[in-house]
Amino acid sequence: MRGLRSAPKLKISGDLLIKKTEGHGKIIISKKVAPKAVDRNRIKRIIKEALKTLHQKKEDFQIIVRKNIAGQKSYDLKDKMQKLLKG
Repeated sequence: MRGLRSAPKLKISGDLLIKKTEGHGKIIISKKVAPKAVDRNRIKRIIKEALKTLHQKKEDFQIIVRKNIAGQKSYDLKDKMQKLLKG
């Protein structure tokens, strides 16, 4: 009989899905969400900066971007991530 794994903790907003992970963290953005590489890279930079200012390690989370948020201001995204991670 296989051992049961506990389900990962999910935190969901309309734009982001954050999973608590052990090991290697990832920021996942598909080409369907943001077709341009420039937008995908900008989103990754904003998320990495938000994690740094919130004193969180990227390795602790798997972040899946569900909507193109490249046009959002960085401080709006930081506030949204802070609410998800703290609450």
